[in-house]
Amino acid sequence: MRVLVAAGGSGGHLFPALSVMQRLHQQGATLCFVTSDSPVDHELLTSQVNALPWSEIVIEPLPVRPLAGLQDYLRLGVAWQRAEQLIRRFRPTVAVGFGSAVSGPTLLAAKWHGVPVLIHEQNVVPGQANRWLAPFANTIALSFGDTRRHWQVPAGKDRRVVVTGNPLRFSADQPSRAESLKRFDLAEDRTTLLVMGGSQGASTINRIVPATLARLDAATRERLQVIHLAGLTDARHVQEQYAALPIRHQTYAFWDEMAHAYTAADLVIGRAGATSLAELAHFGCPAILVPYPFGRGHQRLNATLAVHAGAAILMDQVELTPERLHQTLQGLLADRARLARMGQAMSRLAVYGAAQQLAEEIVTLARGKKPS
Repeated sequence: MRVLVAAGGSGGHLFPALSVMQRLHQQGATLCFVTSDSPVDHELLTSQVNALPWSEIVIEPLPVRPLAGLQDYLRLGVAWQRAEQLIRRFRPTVAVGFGSAVSGPTLLAAKWHGVPVLIHEQNVVPGQANRWLAPFANTIALSFGDTRRHWQVPAGKDRRVVVTGNPLRFSADQPSRAESLKRFDLAEDRTTLLVMGGSQGASTINRIVPATLARLDAATRERLQVIHLAGLTDARHVQEQYAALPIRHQTYAFWDEMAHAYTAADLVIGRAGATSLAELAHFGCPAILVPYPFGRGHQRLNATLAVHAGAAILMDQVELTPERLHQTLQGLLADRARLARMGQAMSRLAVYGAAQQLAEEIVTLARGKKPS
């Protein structure tokens, strides 16, 4: 079985793809991984795929806006040409896409050559690439059952739609809270706040959170410690902000061992990407969610699911101020029972075994097609 996997643009697309690739590799599949040449993809992939037989194929992404000029058409033509060459060379049994622009030309070229196609949608509301690809897909896998209410999946007698959950990158053996806190050189008797803006960081969160922590009273700061994942762009500035704060902290541009970060955390402040939300559920982390305000509003709908379950508090970015976040944060930190209830509610949102189920869907689809 030869599996072509396309994903890129953010950790939310890449990590589910890598998780499924690991399952397929264990089942003896030959894998080819198509991603972009963006700095974010390169940084995330550097330490993730050393054990996998993958090939990094750089493909220009489809234009994110409607085709408007000669340059857009030229980029689209180059992407299609590279994808066609790849399909002829690798001869996949099945092609799999996890959204993002890099999936577009790759999966369309695969379909053109008669290769069956599976797409996986991580968010409640599907992204643009998967909307484009859906009419050509043989199997559409969803993370959330609610996606059916927000997306009229194109009809087709040979099309299968299945809810698999969102594949995660974690092994069955997870570190204890004590082990994780030791990994960060933090204390076990303090409340740990994890701040993260996704794989690319979030400048608004990076700016507002330190300003909010400066407003906490001295007694609260004595009971609190912070792990802040700032992203590559803002890392230095965030480190400078914390250096001026009288609070125990660890700041990083990017942290690869997220199981340690989640098991250390008593409360999380972050975006509401589908993969981040699935990871929060996996580890039972209560959260203050600040959805990314652009795109199709998919992060806000992701966050709403957690809020309705009693697992999170939603704060839209336009309303995120040090004053409001201080009020919310101070109340949560003073109410350990509420944090515990939120954590339990978050755990109930978890879908386990998603990577294995999605791998089985890929294998099932591949069995209907022999390599050419």
